[in-house]
Amino acid sequence: MPQRAEIQSTYPHGSIDPKLPTGLHLSEARADSQNMHPLDRRRRSRTDAHNKGRRTRRERGAAALEFALVAPLFFLVVFGGIEIGLMFRSHLAIQDISRGAARVASIERDSADADREILQRVVNGSRALNGEVTKVIIFHATTLDATLPQSCIDALDVPASQSGLCNAYDASFADVAAGTGAIETGLTSAERSEWQNLGIYIEYEYQYVTGFFDSITLSSTSVEVVELDM
Repeated sequence: MPQRAEIQSTYPHGSIDPKLPTGLHLSEARADSQNMHPLDRRRRSRTDAHNKGRRTRRERGAAALEFALVAPLFFLVVFGGIEIGLMFRSHLAIQDISRGAARVASIERDSADADREILQRVVNGSRALNGEVTKVIIFHATTLDATLPQSCIDALDVPASQSGLCNAYDASFADVAAGTGAIETGLTSAERSEWQNLGIYIEYEYQYVTGFFDSITLSSTSVEVVELDM
């Protein structure tokens, strides 16, 4: 008489399927399932579904907890990268504006409306910036790599015009550019006509787009050789 084969479903590490008792013949397992009372079968189905639901809820809870732990760092990296890119773009724009304004200063030189033309160039260039230009200072540069003289900004961080040295404008410089504000008189036309170099200093308050960080001050200084009359 042939021996009955035992049902042994192999699991990882050689373990035995716990759902089937060891030594249970296939036909016996089928008979046991078929002979089970309908109420027992429904009870077993509900138990299996309940256990599966508990496992699913535990897995969803673990995934939600992992996301809550990782999400802040993830968004910080993403938005931080975006802000750095936009800030760098604004810094390049300020450099371009200061070079353009210095070029205008070089061409206009000792013109009575030189400051208005310079400030108008700054106004036009800064329209698309995310923030505000807070200082525009036109100064006498002794060399092409000269920096802004310290006395052109006072101890309270306010632009201060100095005779024979600089014309300094605050955030209201747009009024001067539009012709409704007064031109500073620190620099005279006679002085400008004798200088070889003129410098432009621009200070800009960059506002972060996401609002997660405080604003930051960017600045740029450009010096141009004054064009002489031929």
